[in-house]
Amino acid sequence: MKAVLVAVSLLAIFISVKAVPSCPEKDPAVPVYYPHDVYCYKFYECSDGHAYELECAPPLNWDQAKTTCDDQVDCGKLKPRA
Repeated sequence: MKAVLVAVSLLAIFISVKAVPSCPEKDPAVPVYYPHDVYCYKFYECSDGHAYELECAPPLNWDQAKTTCDDQVDCGKLKPRA
């Protein structure tokens, strides 16, 4: 019974951990951006080896191809701004 509780607790922790992208240690000349894994209007910007979650101003969504927020974005499976 104890083993089952430990396994369920570890699974809950694993599921709750966000998939944060890996960033370069040193900032390159051109900023590095990654799309959010759930929301179309959120994205990550790398700085000093860390990924910082940012959000586009309403009503815009993140366009990874243009690396900017835009009002004409195909969000695919990501959740768009409501």
